[in-house]
Amino acid sequence: MKQLHRKSFELFLEQISQSNHIRLFIIAALSLFAFLSYRGTPYLNLALTLILLTLGALAGFIFAYRRIGALHGELYRAYKFLQWVAFAQVALDLLLITAGICLSGGILSPLPILYILYLGAVSVFFFS
Repeated sequence: MKQLHRKSFELFLEQISQSNHIRLFIIAALSLFAFLSYRGTPYLNLALTLILLTLGALAGFIFAYRRIGALHGELYRAYKFLQWVAFAQVALDLLLITAGICLSGGILSPLPILYILYLGAVSVFFFS
């Protein structure tokens, strides 16, 4: 395995933390959109439940990343934990994108482009 450098590890952790803050703004915008789009329909509760689950998962990931940042001196252990948490977040994000596509019309939805955009963004973080 390659030698781990604390500075590159901290930079990676900071990039993921900033990405999670951007996710909070996106979730807020999607919440408003879901409320306005599904108001008066039976899908409103389902959409808002999905958004609340997403917020809960995001809060858990933010807590995990802060815990990883607190592991001073144990760089290899912190890196392995970071890798596991980041891959779990990617998997959950893909599941939530799939659920959003199903809620917005399935194959006729314009949201499948999110797969391409998300996987492109993820490839920046996991380039090797």
